[in-house]
This record gives sequence, C-alpha cells and structure tokens, in this order.
Amino acid sequence: CGKTAEALIQAARGAKEQAVRRASARQKTKEREALFAKYDRDKDQLLSQIEVIAYAKKELSVNVDKVLLDKIWRCTVDEDEKGISFEKMYLLNSSLGIAREMQRNERRKAARIAKEKVLAGLRERLKNKIREVEKVYSDFDKEMRAAEAAVRPLPLKAKTSSVSEMEEHAVECERLVEACRRTADKVKQRVKTIPLGFDKKYEEDMKEFFRIESKLLELQMGRADLRIARVENLSRRHKEQACRKEAQAIEMVRAFGMKVVRQYARVNKLTFEELFGHLDADGD
Repeated sequence: CGKTAEALIQAARGAKEQAVRRASARQKTKEREALFAKYDRDKDQLLSQIEVIAYAKKELSVNVDKVLLDKIWRCTVDEDEKGISFEKMYLLNSSLGIAREMQRNERRKAARIAKEKVLAGLRERLKNKIREVEKVYSDFDKEMRAAEAAVRPLPLKAKTSSVSEMEEHAVECERLVEACRRTADKVKQRVKTIPLGFDKKYEEDMKEFFRIESKLLELQMGRADLRIARVENLSRRHKEQACRKEAQAIEMVRAFGMKVVRQYARVNKLTFEELFGHLDADGD
C-alpha cells in the first residue's frame, strides 16, 4: 500500500513537471509567433528580405548586406517560396547567429589591428625615451671610469706620497664620486619617467614592453651603486691612511722632542721643575 502511494506521488509529480514544460513551450511558441508577426508587416505569413533585414538589425544587432542576405535565402527559402515562414525561423536564427559571430570576430580583428598599430607607435616612442636615458647613462659611465681610474693607483701612492698629497688625492676622488652620484641619480629619475605619459588603456601592454627593453639599462644601473660604493670605499680608505700617516708623523716628532728634552735635562742635571722653568720662556 505504501509503495503504491509513493508511485502515485511520483507519477503526479512527473505529470506536473511535464505540464509545466508544455506550458512553458507553448508560452515560448507564442512569444516567437508574436515576434514573427511583429516583423511580418504585410501579414503574408512570410518574412520578406526587407523584413529579415529589419529583424536581424533590431533583434540580433546583425547588419545584413546583399551577400549575407543571398546566403540566408539559399539556406532557408525554397525556389517556390517568396519568403521565410515561421516554421523556418530556426534556420534564419542559426544563419544570423553565425553571421553575428563572424561580424564580432571581424570587429575584434579590426580593433586588434588598430590597437597593434597604436602600440607600435607607442613602443617606438618608448624606445626613443630609453635611448635618451642611455645617453645620460653614457655620461655617467665616462665619469665613473674617470673616478675608477683615479682611485686605482691610490694604494701604491699611499706608500710614497706625503700626507698633504694624500689628502689632495682623497679630496679629488671625493669630488669625482659626488659628480658620479649626481649623474647616477639623474639617470634613475629619468628611468622612472620612461613609462609615464602614455594612455592608461595601454599601460599594461607598455609595462611588459618597458620591462624587456629596459632590462640592460636596469642591470647597468644596478651595478652603478656598487661601482660608486667601491670608489667611495677606496677614497675613504686612502683618507684614513693619510690620517694615520699624519698621526704617526706627529708621534715621531713628539717622541723625538721628548728624547731631546730628557737628554737636555740629564746633561744639565735639571729637576722636572727646573726643566719646566727653562721651557717656560715667558714665565706664565
């Protein structure tokens, strides 16, 4: 008894779903018939070529030219027919659907070609900007080479140069390093401005192109800080050596002076107070 009731419930549910589907299908058919009637202006139960053009444009956003219209007519209209009947609307919709996708593809292709043309011009502009920055980097490289050449012999010069000469060398190297740093900062600022000034809708495309084109320049500028630091370290080390050399010279003079004073006191048999009195000439 329970199984019979369950079977009846399932059958009723199935019948209801089927009735709903039939009702939905009837509603859709009525809607399609109303749409057909809307464009069947002469009420001859057929869509003429003019009516098909209007239907395609307003309902599907498809522009139907003579070539497409002839193709649709060959596929949907028999020789003894004057237009497209309601029963063949599915063929018309299929043809128009294919045509719509083809037209979309053509528009996308045209847009892609137009975009590539714009991007080609923007890429050339970006290349020119990179070349301009590379000229500034070339100036930096010349200055950097001069600074590197100036500090290279400093370790050897430290052995033979006087303190004043070593200080002059250090000052000159510091001047060269400062000039290099200013030019390097100028290059970095110019690099930052390279990707600027382009239309925002092409920003992502230009970023990738900029990353590739400026790779060498980025590597060179990455090494620039290391080159400056190396020259700066050698110059500072030379200056520190000059300070140590001066301190050693002062210590030698002090030691020699103390030796002379002690010798003077010993020869003259002077006490510390007496020696101080000899040295304090003005008695203050």
